[in-house]
Amino acid sequence: MTTPASRKRLPINPSSEHLRKQAKRLATSATGTLAEVQRDLAREYGCDTWAELMRMVETMSRGADQLEGGHSAMEELPAAANRNDLARVRALLAQGGFTQHDLDLALARSVLSFAQRREIAELLLAHGADPDGQYGANYGPIVLVTGECLDPDGLAFLLQHGADVGFPPLPSKYGPTSPMIATLGTYARGANERKHRCIDLLLAHGAPVPSGITSEMLAIHRGDSTTLAGLLDRDPDLVNQRFPEMPYGNIRLAGGTLLHLAVEFGELSCVEVLLAHGADINARAMVVDGLGGQPPLVHAIATIHAAGLPVLEHLLRRAGRWIDREARSRFVLFGEPIPQPMTPLEYATWAATESIPAFRRTTAAEFTLLRGLEGPLIESESFRAAVAAIDSGDLEGLRELLRREPGLTTVRAEEPGAAAGPYFAHPALLWFVAENPIRTGRLAPNIAAIADTIIAAGTAKSDIDHTLSLVASGLVPRREGRQRELIDLLVARGADASAGLSAAVQEGERAAVEQLLALGAKPDLLAAAGLGDLATLRRLLPQTQDQDSKLTALHIAARAGQDEAIALLVSEAGVPVNARISHGATALHVAAAGGHQAAVERLLALAADPTLVDGRYHGTPAGWAAHAGHHEVADLLRRKGG
Repeated sequence: MTTPASRKRLPINPSSEHLRKQAKRLATSATGTLAEVQRDLAREYGCDTWAELMRMVETMSRGADQLEGGHSAMEELPAAANRNDLARVRALLAQGGFTQHDLDLALARSVLSFAQRREIAELLLAHGADPDGQYGANYGPIVLVTGECLDPDGLAFLLQHGADVGFPPLPSKYGPTSPMIATLGTYARGANERKHRCIDLLLAHGAPVPSGITSEMLAIHRGDSTTLAGLLDRDPDLVNQRFPEMPYGNIRLAGGTLLHLAVEFGELSCVEVLLAHGADINARAMVVDGLGGQPPLVHAIATIHAAGLPVLEHLLRRAGRWIDREARSRFVLFGEPIPQPMTPLEYATWAATESIPAFRRTTAAEFTLLRGLEGPLIESESFRAAVAAIDSGDLEGLRELLRREPGLTTVRAEEPGAAAGPYFAHPALLWFVAENPIRTGRLAPNIAAIADTIIAAGTAKSDIDHTLSLVASGLVPRREGRQRELIDLLVARGADASAGLSAAVQEGERAAVEQLLALGAKPDLLAAAGLGDLATLRRLLPQTQDQDSKLTALHIAARAGQDEAIALLVSEAGVPVNARISHGATALHVAAAGGHQAAVERLLALAADPTLVDGRYHGTPAGWAAHAGHHEVADLLRRKGG
């Protein structure tokens, strides 16, 4: 048998008919017989006989026309390697009778779960297995399997023994393929550390990056959030750009944003960088021929072996209150369109049916998280009953529940913050008296007595403080005429009046602000910015090392129209005037939306850029002002180039 280095290689999808015709043509022009030409041709491909070559072609061709489940019937040698049967591999190698392809396919199977099969791989190499051999089934070189299945140790082994990964994409039954394409396009999810190692190895050995993969896409595939952040800082428009040619994805990524990509592959650090730079959590992928339009969230649902669950949890915890749960889309999943447009929850329900392979069905944990978008998640039957009593004003029923289960005042609901964001994550029972977030839109007439009953049953001071902030910043308590009553009660029962001040200032609840100040509230940095309390700002700023707090203070000052506070924060404290906060908005966006002309003029004088667009609506400050009906401010900004 010729060595792998000297023999010719069969193409990815060899044809026995082509080889027979080739032998006949050679026999016609040669002096030897057809049998002699066939023997010589077989030896060129590393086979001793023509029959062996034909058997090798037949085994290589199994499954060549199958996109799933190809190569189900293996010869004995690769089958033994596949089940990690070292003794049987030794015996078969000693017996002989195997083809070069049997050796190569066995090597391909042994470099998967390589840590357990290393001895088999080394033995196969010693008997002539080719690191550049073909897998068969019209798949391509065996090195591709370490990318598709993400085994960096197996890849390193093949590279150590001379495998070539620098070739351009080759045709295969899955389309153009290369080691990097197989790795970036892997169907596996949740094995990100292995994927990163494979990419690093391939880059170090000259593997070309496929066309269509931009620098920012490659940073996400590598989990390189630092590089991604730098690219977004240099070109903020990237954060919500749609990429018509974005490749790969179990749910097709073409036409998606970078957030779609980061969610699809579970790169949490990159998801966080994108959200921090203003990525739109509800960005819809491009619709082409009626397919697409999906938001990033669906890429975390019903992934292989529920690998998307951590991403789903992160998105709902980080941005649950902003997620559009009614967004319907019809997208391509594993190469096929789903039956009809679906919301995320409808897609999860469809993906839980028995027609979906078990390894990618929706799990109970995913349903629990998605249903949390419909309202605060409360799994405890007793807790739900207590909340229902709060909503209905059933004071006696609440007292009976607390008598039977006094611990209800100290336990917390399971809600992770998906319903309203971090401010309502894992709420205590008392928090529900504030009706903030809005659930029913009203308060019971005896809500103060209900709150007093819960506090008397043993509520922690921290929960009384937080309830004060919810009441002081709540629309429903003010609209229902209960805000003052509840604030007085909570402060009388031990709440720190200062605890509710910042939230009230940020939400523009002026009556609540005045009441809290009268009750002795002391402004913190954020409250001082919103109140325009320059003396307090000057006192607190030198004590504040957190730059995010200073940036938030600038946006609060802009929202409240406090132009002197804006000037102090930018000119004296050095807060970047064009820095972005929630959804990529700048302070100028916020001031414009509030119609605060003096604040807008001050920001412009401090070099605020009126041409910047936000990350969610893609609007300029002038657009925000016009949308809010502040047309004079919008005209001013347009005159400045916005």
